Amino acid sequence: MEHLERGVCMPTIEMNPFSIAIFFDEKKKAEITELLNWSNAILYKIEFQLIKDGYRKCNFLHIDPMNPESMRIIVENNFKYRVLEQVRRYSGFAHKHYKPRNMQEALLFAAVCIDDKSLDKFSKAYMRGDHKTIGLMLGYPKCDVKFFVKHWGKHLDLIYPSAMNSKRSGDIVYFDPRLNIMLRYVGARIIPHFPCNFQCRKAIEFAEIILEYLRKDNPTYTSKLLELLSKPLIFSQVNGIIQSEVFEDEAFKDPLMVVIQSGYSTDTFRLKMVPG
Repeated sequence: MEHLERGVCMPTIEMNPFSIAIFFDEKKKAEITELLNWSNAILYKIEFQLIKDGYRKCNFLHIDPMNPESMRIIVENNFKYRVLEQVRRYSGFAHKHYKPRNMQEALLFAAVCIDDKSLDKFSKAYMRGDHKTIGLMLGYPKCDVKFFVKHWGKHLDLIYPSAMNSKRSGDIVYFDPRLNIMLRYVGARIIPHFPCNFQCRKAIEFAEIILEYLRKDNPTYTSKLLELLSKPLIFSQVNGIIQSEVFEDEAFKDPLMVVIQSGYSTDTFRLKMVPG
């Protein structure tokens, strides 16, 4: 498939970050929107619960200086935190930070850790751009961290290199649904990071840890989330626009939903992806 062959990622015109989901059936829209609202909320909590339970040392947090509630997760868990920089507000998903033009649109991007020693190490790693240390302290598998360090900078979204490192057959890329991060732009995912490939055993082990928390909170929604993540999709990027078309089956006709996300690269590709 000619769309699988691409060169080096280069910057293009940058747009304000945006993430939207388009539906073609009102009933499905209501069901999936309810699922995404739950997924976004519970996965946010789990990211910090993983610190308390020893699966990771730290995490990042956007603190809204206009909203004291944004500090609740820190106060309730007695976490240590340090503001790293001021960033511009955005809605949806963003691949990078922008500097705020005024205080009204500023968020405080902070490191949140279990103790002062970890906080100091994590903060220094962020300031010097040490992605290896950051990834390991976030609890990600070593193979995934190594893969990220190798490819970050050449790509701002690592779906394509991960796909090229995955099991393939002809123009089809196979993925384990637990590692499906192609819908993370609207909150549908299990793992919060890029796997080195979409069958990575270590990433699946990490996903299973998160799934335990999800099932404990709501087993019905967890099953529905996995069902959504198990659907075939076409993932593409053209002119800096990322698109994930989700289908009911591998005929790839009449999408169930389409997720559109702003990207920041001239990479052009189109991947047919199926669970397997």
